[in-house]
Formats: sequence, C-alpha cells, structure tokens
Amino acid sequence: MKLETYLSIAGELADLYYEDVLVSVTDTEKTLAYYPSKTMDFNIKVGDKLRKGTVTGEAIRSCSRMQRRVNKELYGIPYVAIANPIVEKGVVVGCVTVCISVDRFDSLVNAGEEILAAVQQMAAAGDNLTQASSQLVLTIHDMVQETNQVHSDVKHTNMVAERIRTLSKQSNILGLNASIEAARAGQLGRGFAVVASEVSKLADNTKLLTLEIESDIAKVEVAMDTLVGAVERLSEVAQAQSVGTNEISCALQQITRMAEKLVEIGNYS
Repeated sequence: MKLETYLSIAGELADLYYEDVLVSVTDTEKTLAYYPSKTMDFNIKVGDKLRKGTVTGEAIRSCSRMQRRVNKELYGIPYVAIANPIVEKGVVVGCVTVCISVDRFDSLVNAGEEILAAVQQMAAAGDNLTQASSQLVLTIHDMVQETNQVHSDVKHTNMVAERIRTLSKQSNILGLNASIEAARAGQLGRGFAVVASEVSKLADNTKLLTLEIESDIAKVEVAMDTLVGAVERLSEVAQAQSVGTNEISCALQQITRMAEKLVEIGNYS
C-alpha cells in the first residue's frame, strides 16, 4: 500500500532535500508520522488531528499537489509547504507534506530589495550624470565653435595689421618723395616740406604701432592655438565620458532587472 510505503520511508525523505525540511505523513484525519527539522518544529504529535487551513488539508480535499507559502499565524513560523496526496485505487487515503523554512527566501527578498534600492539610487545618479555629460558635450561643442570663430577673427585682425603696415610703407615713401619735391621747390616749397615731414612722422608712428599690434596678435594666436587644442581634448574626454555613462546606465538597468528577478524568486511560493 502506498500509505504504508510513505510511512516506512518518511524518516529518510528529508535527506533528499538540500534544504532543512520538515516531513509529515497523514491519513485523511490525523498525523501518522512527524519529523521536525533542525530549524522548524510545529510541536505536532502522532495522532494529532489535522488543523484547518493547512496545505495538507487542501491537498487531500482537492486530490491534487499543493504548494503554498503559509504565514506564521498557523504555527507561529512562516514556511513553504508542499503537500502531495496519497491515492490508492482512486481514493485519497492520506498525504505526505514537506515544509521548508522561508528564512532563506526572505533573505533573498531582503537582499534583492536592498540591491534594488541601491541600484535605483545609482541609476538616478547615473541618469543625472548622463544628462550632465550630454549637456557638457553640447556646451563644449559651442565652445569649440566660438573658439574657432575667435581664432578666425584674430587671423583677420592680423591681415588688417598687415595692410596697415603696407600703407605705412607707402605713406613713408610718399613723405620721402614729397620732401624731395619740396627741396627742389626751394623757398616756395617750405610749407609743403612741413606737410611731407608730418606725413613721414605719421608713417613712422603707424609702423611702430603696427609692429606692436602684430606682436600682440602673435601672442594671442599662440594662446588661441593652445586654447583650441585644450578645448578639442576636453571635447574628446566629454564624449568618452558620455559614452561611458550610457554604458553604466545600461549596466544598472540590467542589474535592476536581476534584482527584481531575485525578489520575484524569493517571493515565489
């Protein structure tokens, strides 16, 4: 008979499980065999009648295998019960029930929830970092464009200074020619000589100012070249950071899914 067979091996059933389990065998009314685990003892004795609300009773009434998490209200200890009805000649004559402590499942749930909470915080920070990185990339892109524009303007200023220096040379030659013509005119050319002298002075002063402007522009060009190089390198770093933060965000999303799965496994009954 199946019931007698289960009774004969009930004491060994616990050895088939990796978990620390409690095993009981009943007929349709009372307990026939009871083997508590190291961590669970419902203080049931052989001959005790089945209590209402047990998974064992549900399995007997439904004639089907039942698995359910039971809260501590029944025996003072929360547990997961797996009850399998014993059927002989189409009639339920008893049930074998295995109970597993939920401590491990609760640990999984707690660990999963802690990981999930931490990851959600990290994900929020990662999203903020991603947005900041994207904004930084855009800002640096604008800086590159503005710096290039300034660099172009400096080159244009240098070209203007070059034209001024050319005009200065021409003015100096014009003043020299005027002085020669004034000397030829003698007394009549004295007034013209004064004008020629002033033109020459203006040309000389313009030449000096142009040299100073060119010197300043050269210094600005060196500084601008350095700045352009620094901004370009910063742009590369910002783009790499943006890519990195996106990868971190994807990894956090994957960890979030794993943590949610861990909580789901822990809550499974």
